[in-house]
Amino acid sequence: MVMKVLLVEDSQADAEIVLLELEQNGYQVQYQRVMTAKAMQHALADQNWDLILSDFHLPQFDAPEALKIYKRSGLELPFIIISGVTRARDAVSLLQAGADDFIEKSDLSRLVPAVKRGLRNAKLRRDQRNYVEKLNRLSTAVEQSPASISITDTSGRIEYVNKKFRSVTGYKEVDVLGTQASILRLDPAQQTLHEEIWQTLRSGQTWTGEICSPNNDDSVIWEYVSVSLIKNDAGDTTNYLLISEDITARKYFEEQLYLRAHFDELTQLPNRGLLFDRLTQAVSRAVDSQNNAILMTIEVANFKRINDTFGYQNGDAALRAASARIRTAVGEGFTVGRASGDEFAVILTDIDYPGQAETTIDAIQRAFEHPFSVNDNQISMLIRIGVTVCPADGTDPTNLFRNAEAAMHQSAQNGRRGWQFFTQRMDQEAERFLKLSKGLQQALDNGEFKLLFQPMMDRYSFNLVAVEALLRWNHPELGLIEPEYFIPIAEETGLIESIGKWVLREACLTAVELQNRGLTDLVMDVNASVKQLLAGSLPEITEQALDDFGLEPNRLELEVTESIWMSDSKETNVTLGALKDLGVGLSVDDFGMGYSSLSYLKRYKFDTLKIDKSFVTGLPDDHHDVALVEAILAMAKSLKMRVVGEGVETVQQRDFLTDRGCDRLQGFLFSQPVTTEKLLAFV
Repeated sequence: MVMKVLLVEDSQADAEIVLLELEQNGYQVQYQRVMTAKAMQHALADQNWDLILSDFHLPQFDAPEALKIYKRSGLELPFIIISGVTRARDAVSLLQAGADDFIEKSDLSRLVPAVKRGLRNAKLRRDQRNYVEKLNRLSTAVEQSPASISITDTSGRIEYVNKKFRSVTGYKEVDVLGTQASILRLDPAQQTLHEEIWQTLRSGQTWTGEICSPNNDDSVIWEYVSVSLIKNDAGDTTNYLLISEDITARKYFEEQLYLRAHFDELTQLPNRGLLFDRLTQAVSRAVDSQNNAILMTIEVANFKRINDTFGYQNGDAALRAASARIRTAVGEGFTVGRASGDEFAVILTDIDYPGQAETTIDAIQRAFEHPFSVNDNQISMLIRIGVTVCPADGTDPTNLFRNAEAAMHQSAQNGRRGWQFFTQRMDQEAERFLKLSKGLQQALDNGEFKLLFQPMMDRYSFNLVAVEALLRWNHPELGLIEPEYFIPIAEETGLIESIGKWVLREACLTAVELQNRGLTDLVMDVNASVKQLLAGSLPEITEQALDDFGLEPNRLELEVTESIWMSDSKETNVTLGALKDLGVGLSVDDFGMGYSSLSYLKRYKFDTLKIDKSFVTGLPDDHHDVALVEAILAMAKSLKMRVVGEGVETVQQRDFLTDRGCDRLQGFLFSQPVTTEKLLAFV
């Protein structure tokens, strides 16, 4: 059969592919290709068409405008969108606006069925105009129509239903004749629609729209319904003609498109796109009400480790469990969404002052205090929270997300607190982070790293007994950078192992040089990253360094932070055990700032415990610091561990620690970190 097709398409190649698909399925196609709104208007006015196929994006106009031009023409033709990458909500919008179907260019197998369906539906719409005068003559055609058709009297009582009506609804003819048509007796919840239908009919017009109707099996179907007037020769309305098309499948498709476009498949939470929409609304509300909106981003900081240890399926299950705990902690009335793989977001509205957010933060943190039981595995999650406030920190949703994520990354520096409000300074730090990330790749090869050494003094003699090797990066533009600014980047990028190996070997070499210059009993302390321990290669690297430089194992001590206990695993036990077997010392650095546990101290048999300088700062006047330090000293002595007091800057701090039995002291009172030559001069 010959079919005249109007192609709204700017690509001749795409047009030929579409036409080939039609021709291969038996259609003889005559077509005209238009690329502008004006050309389309002329084509619709000059010729008769069977079908309109429209691309979504054209250089000078698009499918929504093409659909409007077609609607204004008054023609009844199938209008089918054929496009490449298009947002789901745009496709749904076009279907709701009157497009017959939406087909992706990558799936043209749907084209011919869609054309057939579109041609059929267009014919039904055209025939509807003639049904009033031809109803009796065409009763057979009506009975066999693929559309559901019913005829009512002027009060809406059913006088006739066709075969399709009976098959779709499941009602027998005897069950519905004489009853009020469901579309004309909508329930109170649809009162506005009910009034709209009757108002349209009383004005002599045809009403069209989508209706959700009940079946006799208590299920519901969605129908695209047209209600027309049937008039006699005198022009009086005698009946109403109802034509319905079952669009239940299409409505399901639209719903799935909406869910896919707006909700995360794994957690069923709003996705980043919907979060942006909700945040935009929250910002507008905050500005109008002169109140605050709060955005929090929550990162599962150890999620990669969870995936690596327990597998991706258990990792996904853990994320689902985490989302449930966050929803419960936040409560009703606020938005919780999944912003990315291991990141969630919370939007709080109508907040009087930013401090109110701390109640929610506390609830979220408490929710993660206990491990998650996932498929017989106990999984602990470490979270970081960043918080930004609108309008104080801005009103642009993109910037607010960036602010919250910057604060979230900064919260890693806050130890036990684990959360951080955004500050303007973080913008500068974000730029600095990018610069450090790029430069770190070449720093090792370019010889930009160096070690400084800070003395540790004996409590009795105040003689030098150990030094801590401290890494510094001599950045060509930013100058000397301390490790807390670049070590997290090295851990994220996987460079920490090569950098850590360099530090260990350089420290061992320096220890031997110092021994050769008279410091024979000196112990070298070297910081080891948690990532180095988990990698499993640290014992081998340490043994090789000791052998290569001839350093006795008891002259080397490795320092780890308490965060190693959050990664408690078989690999951790094996690595620490192997290091102990080598004869090197093990030290817990910054004790009290992380996840202190007596059971871990006992299990790993550490030699040394270093009291974090934040507790030393308040000595001897701060009663809380006094109590904490005395408790730590008593505990360490009971476990036969050596204790080092860090951050000693005053004589009063020194005297307090020595009086209470602290074995070693370290801090600016004695020396800042210095080079090897200055260390020898210090001695």
